[in-house]
Amino acid sequence: MCDCNNYSILPIFSIFARYQTKNMKIKYILSLFILLGISAYSSAAEIVKTERIQKVIVFRNGAQIESKISQTIDKGDHLIIVDELPNSLDENSIQVAGEGEFTIISVESKTGDNDIKKKSKAYKALLDSIEYYDMLIDMDNIKKYAVDQEENLLITNKNISSKQAADIVDIEDLAELYRRRLPELKKESYRLDKLIRENTNKLSAFRQQLSERQAGKNNKQIWIRVSLVQAQNVRITLKYLVQDASWEPFYDLRSNDIGENVNFILKANVRQSTGVNWENVELSLSTGNPVNYTAKPVLNDWRLSLTDFVAYNKEMYGGSMDAAQLMKLPTRNINSLVKTAAALEVVSTEQANNIQFNITKAFTIESDGDKKILEIQRSESKANYRYVSVPKIDNKAFLIASISDWDKNILLAGEANIFLDGSYVTKTYIDPMSIEDSLELSFGNDESIKVERKMVKELTSKKTFGGSKKIVQGYDITVRNTKSKAINIQIQDQVPLSTDKDIEVSFTAANANHDPETGKLTWNYVIAPAESKKMSFQIEVKYPKNKVLQGW
Repeated sequence: MCDCNNYSILPIFSIFARYQTKNMKIKYILSLFILLGISAYSSAAEIVKTERIQKVIVFRNGAQIESKISQTIDKGDHLIIVDELPNSLDENSIQVAGEGEFTIISVESKTGDNDIKKKSKAYKALLDSIEYYDMLIDMDNIKKYAVDQEENLLITNKNISSKQAADIVDIEDLAELYRRRLPELKKESYRLDKLIRENTNKLSAFRQQLSERQAGKNNKQIWIRVSLVQAQNVRITLKYLVQDASWEPFYDLRSNDIGENVNFILKANVRQSTGVNWENVELSLSTGNPVNYTAKPVLNDWRLSLTDFVAYNKEMYGGSMDAAQLMKLPTRNINSLVKTAAALEVVSTEQANNIQFNITKAFTIESDGDKKILEIQRSESKANYRYVSVPKIDNKAFLIASISDWDKNILLAGEANIFLDGSYVTKTYIDPMSIEDSLELSFGNDESIKVERKMVKELTSKKTFGGSKKIVQGYDITVRNTKSKAINIQIQDQVPLSTDKDIEVSFTAANANHDPETGKLTWNYVIAPAESKKMSFQIEVKYPKNKVLQGW
């Protein structure tokens, strides 16, 4: 139908052309038919559109963009070009759906050119903005020049008047003029300077956007050919995958004081540099894989082998920590380290093989590559607190929180910032696959608990008798609680383990628990405010005098 209309005006044009000089009415009708012909041709012309992003699902690597375009189009076949799409667009992921009585004939991805870009409303809007702010800056510069000239005139007139023998009345009038007018001119000059700076910054931003468009930063296009049986408003939904976007989970774990619950705050660092700002979009964060594999998976041989065991640092993976691994932990203020993120209403859905967090309010993420911090979940768990000190390594007492129901709060592996009473303590890494029974968190050392370990000379000696040598060492450990409340504390030390039948090890340690496999000694006490507790133990090692004792 569209092709017939196009060709039907040609014979009519030739008929009326023979009589156009005889009759002005015929000339008018000829012009009308020419306009109708142009309209018929233009209805089949390319339609250049830019997308309106409505929904974004951000995966750990990559994102799915969902956008809409709409256009009122005459009946016939048309080509809709969706322009200025990200260069990282995955052409194999493009999905197109339409609403209305029309047919989508074909969809293909292409690399754009500047001629098509210049047809888009966004491109024209940029040119208009640049022209507008150029004009504003020129007008303000003209006003600024006039203000500066008036100020110079006043100052010049003042210098001339001071050299003349003016009477006292003239001098007073001039002084009044200077006092009134000069401040007004200074204020106006300052206001215009500020306006020029602001408009220059805006102009630079628009020029940068124009430069990026011309450079082809968003140079992909989707060409959609449609066929309409009647004129109508065509509504098309696009979905496609892009790279240059990601998110990573992390936690803030907070406790206000000993005995209180630990708050788990799951957050996300979201970033994107696709070249297109996501403005007021429905945002979701997914742990899934955006790549949909169509090939049937193949089972390879499952082979087992052995290797040497390598111990991992349990503290780094959120497992039960050995207190001997505790390091000196600094205390810094939270405000110097973490940017506070506004709380959002988030609905989480657990799907077949991933978790998706849906932000219920529209959100904006600019294409600048910077991290945007979103808070996506809050929960809390009861914790059992105790202090642990290993004075053989460090005299400090570290506050440890043990959490048994951690699995209801820890869904994803990620870094965790630990805070106590609003102050940053340390950073760790939590992996739910590596936690065994309880999640143990160190909230740093407490200076108000004093721990001292010293050797007791009276209980220490070295002796040789017969064919043997004997080494005896005695130690006292003292813990003093200067806090205003009682504390639970565990003190850890050790006795050596013999790896040779000729090395005999014995010890005495009142009230200590001994682990024969590790040699660890532990004392567990509740110490009241302003009270002290003393622990003593003695180690005796006997070995042949003609041997050298290693490891002592």
